[in-house]
Amino acid sequence: CAQTGVTLNRYMIEATRAGIVDADIQSVFNSIREATKVIAKLVNRAPLSQAELLGLQGEVNVQGEDQKKLDVITNDVLKAALAYTGQLGTLASEEEDAPVATSRRMAGKQGALLSETGKYVCVFDPLD
Repeated sequence: CAQTGVTLNRYMIEATRAGIVDADIQSVFNSIREATKVIAKLVNRAPLSQAELLGLQGEVNVQGEDQKKLDVITNDVLKAALAYTGQLGTLASEEEDAPVATSRRMAGKQGALLSETGKYVCVFDPLD
């Protein structure tokens, strides 16, 4: 591992074993890791096979920027991954007008529900 250093996954495992990090936050980081792999694949494929992902969505985000389809898709990917951890009380994204409250069902996710008792908050810009 001399060339790559310590990976986030390795660090989280070791920190959890040492009692520095609690296992609940490890599941949040694991979900972020998996979501970013999906996002990386979408970004890598977008210019060639899915040029429509780069087009405008027809909406504007809270910063007044035109939303691209890829912005919306990556936002959904991260929200879904984080919601299923059951560890988050609130999610806030650049692509949304307001934070997603703990009791609000995730649209179109077949009943996915953020934990009523989630002790973490995640704030993110899904593509940047």
